[in-house]
Amino acid sequence: MSAAHDALQERFDRSIARMRRLSTRFVQVRLVLFLAFLGGFGLPLSPPIVALVLTAVAVVFFLVAARHRRTDASIARHRVWKDIKRAQHARRALKWEHLPPAAIARAEEEHPFANDIGLFGDAGLHRLIDLSVSRRGCRLLADWLGDAAPSPEDIRSRQRAVAGLAPLMHFREHMQLEYAMVSGERLDGDAFLAWLRSAALPGAIRWVLPVTLLLAAVNVLLFLLWGYGVTGPWFVLSFFIYGAVYFTNGRVRESFIETAVQLDAELGRLKTVFRFIEQYPARHNAVLEDLTAVFHAADQRPSRHIRRILRDVIAAGLSMNPVMMLLLNLALPWDFIFAARLERKRRAIERLLPAWLEALQRLEALQSLANLAALYPEYTFPVLREDVADAPVLDAKEMGHPLIPLEKRVANDFRVDDVGTLYLVTGSNMSGKSTFLRTVGINFALAWAGGPVAARQFSFRLFRLYTCIQISDSLREGVSYFYAEVRRLRRLLERLDAAGDGTAGNDTPLFFLIDEIFKGTNNIERHVGGESYLRALAARRGTGILSTHDIELTALEGAVPGLVNLHFREHVRDERMEFDYRLRTGPCPTTNALVIMRLEGLPVPEQNAATTAAGDTKSAE
Repeated sequence: MSAAHDALQERFDRSIARMRRLSTRFVQVRLVLFLAFLGGFGLPLSPPIVALVLTAVAVVFFLVAARHRRTDASIARHRVWKDIKRAQHARRALKWEHLPPAAIARAEEEHPFANDIGLFGDAGLHRLIDLSVSRRGCRLLADWLGDAAPSPEDIRSRQRAVAGLAPLMHFREHMQLEYAMVSGERLDGDAFLAWLRSAALPGAIRWVLPVTLLLAAVNVLLFLLWGYGVTGPWFVLSFFIYGAVYFTNGRVRESFIETAVQLDAELGRLKTVFRFIEQYPARHNAVLEDLTAVFHAADQRPSRHIRRILRDVIAAGLSMNPVMMLLLNLALPWDFIFAARLERKRRAIERLLPAWLEALQRLEALQSLANLAALYPEYTFPVLREDVADAPVLDAKEMGHPLIPLEKRVANDFRVDDVGTLYLVTGSNMSGKSTFLRTVGINFALAWAGGPVAARQFSFRLFRLYTCIQISDSLREGVSYFYAEVRRLRRLLERLDAAGDGTAGNDTPLFFLIDEIFKGTNNIERHVGGESYLRALAARRGTGILSTHDIELTALEGAVPGLVNLHFREHVRDERMEFDYRLRTGPCPTTNALVIMRLEGLPVPEQNAATTAAGDTKSAE
């Protein structure tokens, strides 16, 4: 795939280089034609012949200029298309430097799991899969990934839509292409909608327009009567009154011009996206046809309404020239007529825009997940088991982390049969404990969003997720790492206590992930606190995975109800630490801290390090 991508990028580069050479030649030809046009005035020929020559040169100049513009537009289009293809390859190969910047740095601090499992930020899942051109679509995708209480109906509905949209790679990439050609920023539909709701023209338009229309009619009538000698030049007085009414209500005209300019800028970007969706043959895909129905309804079609409103924008543009403004408003109140028309159409756009934006944001979020399914055909859509009473809480085969490159990713099987089971994962430093916890969490997030997961098989029952993995202290709040961890763990117990109490949102069991429990304190207190916390978890309605360096906690299997030991291991070979990242049952038989210290040149007693290394090698064998 990488070779094919490189070949495609090279073809883009060759095409762009060829068109740039052509563009340079067009510049030279236009310069020659311009000079020829100037020189034509000095030709020793009759005026009609000179005029004919100049006309011919001018026609050729404008034809060349039109071709030049098309060539430059094609260069820009090829560059954008190249970037889109490069970003698609980067999503597959996890080359973050070729992806658009992260739109969301992190979730709020109190979110139950988003910051711990890598949903957001420069190397987050959201940045990897986000294809949206609007801020709303970007935000909706983030909301789905971070949904702390998804409903089974929402999960299944989104999953069906994602599966149906997955084959539409042409639609996804060309939608990005069309929008990128008119804007380098995300579409901010909410800001535009807020502006629409505040951009009503002054109320004076309700009486100014009929009054000025009446005065304009009086002007014409009096002018005709004067022309036929019936009356004196009374039209001068009526025209003076007409002008006084017009200029004393200048704020209506100013508001009309400002509204027209803003609408022109915003609707130009909206029109590009909406027109593409309208014109795409959605009837060939039932899911796409359903999602874009609002764009094809005869009375709601965006292009129809936007085209009408842009006509009034053109009328406003004509009136921006002072001379044209006087000429256009001399006989008729041009500005007030088109201001009233624009106000009616602004209200229509204000009424229809929320439905357009809602359809667009849902389409974008679903397309982002569908693109992930298309780029990773080895992923699978998870099966939600709500109809089987004895279904396992989780049954995953060959589950891996979607943010680890395929060539480096190690997949593991993992099954949780019953609510109440606690898994205690032990293992040496760098053996894969934290990554495994994040692997479980991030695949849950993908499953709840309705997307595919990085596994060969994945079935689960619905539950809520809570994590305590990436704790940070706060100098501003005067909170230490250990205290921040304690607060996080206390909130977990509170959520477990609330589970099943009948409160809305708390009737679903909790699945928790805890990394290196109480690592912010000394060994003695960590062991006492860890044992007490494990017993407290076992007495509540939840299931989870905890990792620890405290090997002594593994002795609690059998003493704490539902506790099961799992581990990762490593071995030393030829003075190198080797890890296979495979999940195994039972407590970890090895440690490697002293070995790492010795390998990095720290002063470690040779006997202790050698003993540890020998134990590691023996366990590996």
